[in-house]
Amino acid sequence: MALSATVDGEGTVRTYAPNGQELVALGTNDNGGLIYVYNKTGEFIAEMRADEYGNGVVGAYNRKGIGRTLKPGP
Repeated sequence: MALSATVDGEGTVRTYAPNGQELVALGTNDNGGLIYVYNKTGEFIAEMRADEYGNGVVGAYNRKGIGRTLKPGP
């Protein structure tokens, strides 16, 4: 596990597998909070974050990066 912050005050919490591979990143960016999830081999597979308009974005992807993103709206 790692706790860190940038010079701009954006913080992160990261968790790792025993082999050192990052599994979860919880943090912030200019739009708000975010969560990124990686599988055991390091591929990005899921996200939950705020977009530039303050709306929620949820995405799920296969290990090759192919997937879908759900955004609010009609």
